[in-house]
Amino acid sequence: MTRALRTSLRAALAATLIGLLLSGCGLVGGLGDDELPQELSSSHREDIEKTARAFVDGVGRYNPEIASFATLTPGELGIEEFKRFVLQVGALESAEVPVEFRALGVTSIDAERAVVHATLATTLGNLEVDMVRRGGRWRVASLPDLAIPDAGAPYRVSWAVTNSYTSSSGALVVVGTLENVGDVTLLTLGAGGYIPGADGRAVSTGTAPIIADPFLLGGETTVFRVDLTSEVTAALDPAAFVLVPNFRLAREADARSETPVSVAPKSLTPAEAAAGREVTVTNGDKRRGTATVVAVARAADGRPLSVYQSPSVDLPGRASRRVALPSPEPAALDGAAEVTLEPWGAERLG
Repeated sequence: MTRALRTSLRAALAATLIGLLLSGCGLVGGLGDDELPQELSSSHREDIEKTARAFVDGVGRYNPEIASFATLTPGELGIEEFKRFVLQVGALESAEVPVEFRALGVTSIDAERAVVHATLATTLGNLEVDMVRRGGRWRVASLPDLAIPDAGAPYRVSWAVTNSYTSSSGALVVVGTLENVGDVTLLTLGAGGYIPGADGRAVSTGTAPIIADPFLLGGETTVFRVDLTSEVTAALDPAAFVLVPNFRLAREADARSETPVSVAPKSLTPAEAAAGREVTVTNGDKRRGTATVVAVARAADGRPLSVYQSPSVDLPGRASRRVALPSPEPAALDGAAEVTLEPWGAERLG
């Protein structure tokens, strides 16, 4: 089973929306196909408004998910966990919000950049876009920031970047915390993000699953890690990273259906973690289940520096098993004072 997760951030839409969501005007007398008028007449604004309306209508619904297409498959989650999501969690309400065009606001000609800057009033607030003329038609030259304003989102989250480093493969690794500051339960299927370049465009994107407990109740916090692979990551500023989490709304009862598991020890020294270590996980329930151990490298002040996990292990009821934690890259432990271990378990189905 595969779910295509639609998104509407500038990093992923450039290839499709620019080509598909545009409406144009006819040629303007005296102007070349790619020229802008010296002044914007009422007819120019009417044509620009048609293009703007077609653009917003084409977006239609904004889904604040990862800035690319992603899938949720048994192979990615493991068949048992996949079955739990499908059979126990059931139908989940999408955090998708409609957006509608209201009116064309202020327009101005930027002769130096050869664009017309336009403000589009929508049901999600104002969108700032640049327009050009190509082939005698007005076109959207750059995608606006489609972030949902707080008043329009069905959830409230807060996030912060706490560390970044370069992996041995050359990926820029961004680590941070994601907090559910609202009162609804979130199922976090993944967390992606991007770093804008000097021209404002997203020049690097990354997607990754949330590797800790995927359910995030109101007031709870989880750790995310996104590996951004790009030939130009060395020139990117990690502080400018924008998190784009992939949410579904869930019921609190779903989030409380995990199998209770514990892990011993509860933390490792950086030296122990670097060498690789076996830990013991215990199923506190009579039901058979699966368990994963999440390792979070933390600074002395508790700030997460990196996060990784063990393979999933099958746990009979009331049983304990040894689980091998992988050895993280040295950069993941740079500056770490300890590595805390956090188990998460799920009931095994079938």
